[in-house]
Amino acid sequence: MSHPLKVALSAVLVGCLAGLVSAAPVPTKADTTPAGKARQALEKKISLKAENKSLTEVVEMLREEAKVEVALDTPAFQQFGIDVNTPAVNCDLKDAKVRDVMKAVLAKYNLRCGVTGDGLVVSTEDGLISKQLRQRVDLDATDRPLGEVLKGLADQTGANVVLDSRPGKKLTDAPVTLKADDVPAETAARLAAEIGGYSVVRMGNVLFVTTTERADKLRPDADKPVAPANPFPVFPTDPLLPPMFGVPPGGILPPVIEPPPPPVQEKK
Repeated sequence: MSHPLKVALSAVLVGCLAGLVSAAPVPTKADTTPAGKARQALEKKISLKAENKSLTEVVEMLREEAKVEVALDTPAFQQFGIDVNTPAVNCDLKDAKVRDVMKAVLAKYNLRCGVTGDGLVVSTEDGLISKQLRQRVDLDATDRPLGEVLKGLADQTGANVVLDSRPGKKLTDAPVTLKADDVPAETAARLAAEIGGYSVVRMGNVLFVTTTERADKLRPDADKPVAPANPFPVFPTDPLLPPMFGVPPGGILPPVIEPPPPPVQEKK
């Protein structure tokens, strides 16, 4: 074989190998954050059978079967008189996703299971929204695209952040420079959107990012920002025990109401 032909064949072979290498799939990096692990756990398929089990027992069974931590929002249960220790759960689910198992089990209690920055949490619907959108975050962005900032925030907290697709790259690529420490996730999203030139409206557990004009049209029918948690402390007490130290069964401490001052008597 002549030398020029060898060179040509070698060039073709190198080009083919380069094409194969470039076409090879790049392995995605696993999300090892608590929120990332919780999202992955929701997609696992398990089998779960329970007969006259309490919600606490079923959650413990699920922890063992799915190898995932699930936190129970005990103060919210006490506030609404939900007893998670009464045998009331009966189910027989085979080869079902963890998210579907949780829906089936929690439907009886009208509770929800969702992802937060600490992992999976079971609470009331409003309680879960509060835990997702009021959890504290740190945000440090310097000339970063708005879409990237909001995606990172959603990945970190488990909050549902939806970007309006109509503005396209104008929205996702809007530059954001912002530093905020220990602020609620919803506040961080609103600040980032505002700096990028857009607005946020809340619809249930979704933060919808859109133009200010569209946000103003949606706002009358949208939900208000999530209010802070109950301003009065909640103590984990047993509802069957008598009140102690002025704390009623259920653990809700009522506000202190000062008595009115006595009337001033005029001297004769």
